[in-house]
Amino acid sequence: MIKGCKKNVVYIRNTGSKVFDEAYFVVSDSDDMPPVKGNDMVTEAKKLITELVGEELTVRESKAGNKCVHSFLWFISGVAVTLLLNLTVFFLL
Repeated sequence: MIKGCKKNVVYIRNTGSKVFDEAYFVVSDSDDMPPVKGNDMVTEAKKLITELVGEELTVRESKAGNKCVHSFLWFISGVAVTLLLNLTVFFLL
């Protein structure tokens, strides 16, 4: 945990974009930065996204569905092993 650290964050929810659901921007807190208006922030964000994304952006498909299936299978396996151990102990005693 970091104590005494403060950052100004612009959080945008429900962007209306087909690509982005949410966006976070951590605003620079340098002393030599002049006050920034909303339009300046939007222009800077667009510039950064354009520069950083370029042609190298690759989007991977989410594997959340597979993760749920694997988690469920591990859960069922654990239940089965526990049940077998309990039945073994019950019938041996």
